[in-house]
Amino acid sequence: MGSKQRVTIAGTNSGHLCAASAWSAMIPELAYTGFDGGPFALGGIVVVGLGLGAVIYTARRRSKE
Repeated sequence: MGSKQRVTIAGTNSGHLCAASAWSAMIPELAYTGFDGGPFALGGIVVVGLGLGAVIYTARRRSKE
């Protein structure tokens, strides 16, 4: 379980300030589980690309016959 360091800025009520990044507003922070889904996502993109290539190849081959 992680901890966040609190920073106090003199003269500022920092408890009501928003995060400095718009990215954190769009993507919620999830708990770290140690699982990296990147390779699975990349593998899925490769499979879709190969399938699309096979469809295009087959369609071009049939159109020449």
